[in-house]
Parts: sequence; C-alpha cells; structure tokens
Amino acid sequence: MARSVVGTTVVVVVDTGSATVVVVVGAIVVDVVVGTAAEVTVVADVAPHPARSNTARALLAAIDLNRVTSTCWHGSADPPERRHRRHGFATIGAMDVSEAAAIIADAVEANGLLLVHDQRLPSATALIAGEPVMGSWWSHPEANTIYNALGALEDRYVTVKLVAGKQTLLAPRLWPDLIAIGSARQRWQLDGLSEDDLALLDQIASATHPVLLHHPDLRAAGKRLERRLLVVGDEVHTDAGRHLRALASWPAWAREHGVAEPTPAPRAAMARFESIVEQWGPGSVSLLPWE
Repeated sequence: MARSVVGTTVVVVVDTGSATVVVVVGAIVVDVVVGTAAEVTVVADVAPHPARSNTARALLAAIDLNRVTSTCWHGSADPPERRHRRHGFATIGAMDVSEAAAIIADAVEANGLLLVHDQRLPSATALIAGEPVMGSWWSHPEANTIYNALGALEDRYVTVKLVAGKQTLLAPRLWPDLIAIGSARQRWQLDGLSEDDLALLDQIASATHPVLLHHPDLRAAGKRLERRLLVVGDEVHTDAGRHLRALASWPAWAREHGVAEPTPAPRAAMARFESIVEQWGPGSVSLLPWE
C-alpha cells in the first residue's frame, strides 16, 4: 500500500506484529524495510533508487491486504479518499487541476528540479498518473489534468532540456546556476554546431525580444541550441493561430524574470545539478548535457 507523494513514508502493520515501511518518492517505490513495529524507523525524503524498485514492488504484492490491521501515513498530505489498485499498491485517482499542480510544485520545490515526463526517473506525469507512464503521456486518461497543471505552473518554473535532453522543471533557487551554465559557451556547448546554428545564436544574443522560429531549418537549429542550454525557449501562440518556438538569450531572460543575484562559476553550478541528479541512482549524472 503506497501513495505517490514525495517524501511520504507509509507503515503497514499486519496482524503478525511485523511492519513494512514503504518509502515512495514520486511514483517510484524506492525502499522497503521489514521488522517489528517497535524496531521500524520512519524514513522520509529519500531519493529514488530504481534498482530497488522491483524488489519493493514484489514485497508489496506479497502483502496479504486482508491481514492489514492498521496503516500509518507520514508526510505532508493525508491519505487520499480516492484510491485505486495498480500493480499491488494504491495510487492517486482522478484529481482536479489545482491539486495536480500543487503535487508537481511540491516535488519541484523539494528537489529543485523535476522531469516533465520520463518512464524511469521522477517526473510530473508519473506523479499525477500514479505510476510511470509508458510512451506518450498524451494518450493517458490524466493527460488533460497533466497539461493544465503544467500550464498553471509555467510562470512559476522555467522548463529547459536539462536531463536526458528532456523538458525539466527548475525551481527559482536554481535559476542563477542555470544562467551561469547557459551563458558560459563552453566547448561542450559549441563543438559541432554549424555556421547556421552559430548565426542563429548570434541573432538571439543581439535581439531585444525573443526570436520566433518560423522556418523549419530555424526550428531544427533552435532545438540544437536548446539541448546545449545556449538559449531558453518558450511556446508562443501567434495571431495567425500557430504555435511557434521563441528563443531568448540568458541575459535577456534573466532581466525579464528579475534574476539579479550574482551567478556562480559554471563548474560550481554544474556540481550543484550533479549533486541533485546523482541521488536518482548510478549513471544518472551522465544524463546531464555536459557529461
């Protein structure tokens, strides 16, 4: 029995006098400790450890729910009224947009960053769906809720292609680090860029407003710049009814968003992101673009 709430620990006590502690971060079961009820230590805010996920799920599935005598929830939220069974444990059922946005925001604030969508790592889609979403999340029953919740948070968090080249939500406290990295123009950012890519980068750097990418060739170049964190992008709905990508330089974005504090050295900024991501398990740091 578990709930997909970051930092929530669930203690399930069965009538044999033993207790199972299930630690859940995002939608990933990350640890299970079995012992007597008196010996169990409540653990919270534990980083995901995907390697232990299968073991945890197997233990959960083996619990005879008919023998459960009490359940104790520790965390920032009470047990949900609406629960349904998936893979042997309970997850969040349908919710409204404000509730979904609050859950995503709690995760971003707690960890500093959160993937929008991933099948293995902590993500907004998994939090709202109650389990990792395979394939595109647009076909999931909670797709509208996920979309609207993310839309409600777009002015609160910046979204960049930080982890595994995927959209990642970042808390404001990490914005100076992001700006330091994006503005550094290091070799990993510039090596392999074409003349057209560099021309677009120079155009964005000198522009007073975000540059709209109308042409397909520009859109392809823009994707390459975003993956290297050289620019920051956003979706714009034009008067003609089109959705276009708009790219801005980091100095321009910082001014617009009031990021006035000094930026750290790029290496120190990278180390800060690495210290967060490495908690997700072996090899996770390699998913950052400079690795």
